[in-house]
Amino acid sequence: MRIILVAFAVFSLAACAPKAAAPANNDAAVIAGATALFNEWTIAGSEGRWDDLKDLYADDSNFRWIEQGRVSYANHDDVVTGIDMAVGTGANITTHAENVSVTALGPDAAAIIADVRFEFSSEQFSFEFDGVFSGVAIKQGNAWKFLNGHLSEPMPAEESESY
Repeated sequence: MRIILVAFAVFSLAACAPKAAAPANNDAAVIAGATALFNEWTIAGSEGRWDDLKDLYADDSNFRWIEQGRVSYANHDDVVTGIDMAVGTGANITTHAENVSVTALGPDAAAIIADVRFEFSSEQFSFEFDGVFSGVAIKQGNAWKFLNGHLSEPMPAEESESY
């Protein structure tokens, strides 16, 4: 009889024990969604799909896009204006990315970092930008969008080694 009481007590305690929490997010789905967003960002401008490019940025009060350490676009409307200005130059824009790394931050957020290269060319000018991209992507409804982005030139090796 004692064994039955002990077994009953053990099973009762086990039933009251906290259950292991389900994963807070599906990392694979988050990484896939944010990676697809980043890949679309790198090709939409290159293909001249400007309206598609505009839709990749979140229309959110927390939106910021930073370039070279300064806020270049404080909201979605600023990004749209910037893209329209770039289109108005008639420039061809090609984007390349390497060393892309995506980290799930939650069920609807991810951090993205990559090495990027932009090539701008028109009849009047051409220039290239080699730099580093970092950003936060969020899922809004069924779509992934950039909440924040940062583009900058990498520091020279002798400066970066001191950190």
